[in-house]
Amino acid sequence: MSTLSVQEPSYSSWPEDFHFELSELEKAAACIHFARVRAVEGRPVMYELTFVPNLNLPNFVRRFKLNQSFFDFLAKEYQLEVVGMEQQIWAVTASPLMAQHLDLELNSPLLKISRKYHSNRSHLNLYSILYCNTEKYALGNTSGLINQSI
Repeated sequence: MSTLSVQEPSYSSWPEDFHFELSELEKAAACIHFARVRAVEGRPVMYELTFVPNLNLPNFVRRFKLNQSFFDFLAKEYQLEVVGMEQQIWAVTASPLMAQHLDLELNSPLLKISRKYHSNRSHLNLYSILYCNTEKYALGNTSGLINQSI
């Protein structure tokens, strides 16, 4: 699996229509946001948006590179580990933006997965939205798109 940069990490405010309820502490913190496309054998299969509250993560924007493992980076640099997750899954169709990033026809079927990762810091959660093209690859329960369909 390879990673294609869409948006390097940057600070922003939280999206107004955010997909999970934020704590008051998270709302008050700046949001670190980045986006990337994951490809298998050169074919884009997943568009990933990630949102992180900027709570005790100094220099995150300068140090994190989109082609490295997000969870490994957090564990190594900040001793932050994922200890649980909530997720919601929908069947959706590709918007113009998703069709462009995933090299699909407009309105092609996709899975939209919203995730809230609980960390070993009770006040800090990680959030992601994934848009997955499962036409050729199936979702696995450990590390994403891993099994080729027959």
